[in-house]
Amino acid sequence: MFRSSPRVLLLGALLVGSPLAQAGLGGLLDKALTDDNKALVEKALGSDSTSSTGTKQLDNATLIDGLKESLKVGSQRAIEQVSAQGGYLNDAEIRIPMPSPLDKLGSVLRKSGYGDQVDSFETTMNRAAEQAAPEAASILADTIGAMSFSDAQAIYSGGEHAATDYLREKSGDRIAQLFRPVVDETLNSTEATRYYQVVATQAAQLPIVGQQVNTDLGDYVTSAALDGLFTKLAEQEAAIRKDPVAQTTKLLKTLWGN
Repeated sequence: MFRSSPRVLLLGALLVGSPLAQAGLGGLLDKALTDDNKALVEKALGSDSTSSTGTKQLDNATLIDGLKESLKVGSQRAIEQVSAQGGYLNDAEIRIPMPSPLDKLGSVLRKSGYGDQVDSFETTMNRAAEQAAPEAASILADTIGAMSFSDAQAIYSGGEHAATDYLREKSGDRIAQLFRPVVDETLNSTEATRYYQVVATQAAQLPIVGQQVNTDLGDYVTSAALDGLFTKLAEQEAAIRKDPVAQTTKLLKTLWGN
């Protein structure tokens, strides 16, 4: 025997016996959705305007606006952090060392009395990254502004670095293109690039180094700078998701608070 579903029965109960029952079938549902039964019908049909993510009910506007604000706040904090003097150089997590495998020679050079030169070289690379970092702001802002609702849903229900992964996928290559000229200008101003190419070419002849060395210093620093930026952005994202102290606006507290 055919059995009506609970949704069909509910919709039928709302319509039978009312003036709507006399209406033509073509406009019946439209009329039903314009009267006082709209909320009940929408709920029965599962078409309400809220989004359920995990155990939390959020309206669509809160979800998309909250995610955009999270990314905006997190990216601003990350850029401010890494672009400050010492933002890369003094942070062991993202400090840019001599390119591998030349880094194996660092301790040897220091013991041979070239410690100051090694330090100066590494300082130049990290300063280049710090000066390039602000270039990421406009591209990140554009990427955040273009985020779709489906993107926001996936990020909200994803892992603690889901937003960072999204931003890197969507904007990483374009940020690198903006970083590179700034990095090259900084490196060239101290002739670090020229000296590096000489050293790298000579070092490539050594068995301990071999042909693995990347002679393009600008490429190496740009890549490392990008890694450092997104490392700090991931940390900011994780904090905003979990730490009430990092949820500095009402919208962030609404989205992420318990």
